[in-house]
Amino acid sequence: MKHMTFERVNIFVYLGTLITADNNTSAEINNRITLANRSYFRLVNILKAKNINRKYKVIIYKTLKKTSPDVWGRNLGPE
Repeated sequence: MKHMTFERVNIFVYLGTLITADNNTSAEINNRITLANRSYFRLVNILKAKNINRKYKVIIYKTLKKTSPDVWGRNLGPE
């Protein structure tokens, strides 16, 4: 790494986590809430559909809850 230069950035995403130069956790929290809202509103029509069996809707919901435990069912506010 003797002759390499790196660009300095204020914000970047590493392994799905938003990292800021000043270690601002509220930016990460807002990012996760935004991602959760996008996921929910993409599926809201499916979850409200009358022609889809409730059993399958429950499976979808449980799958989402398992794959996103940091968003579903936990307070993301500052501690």
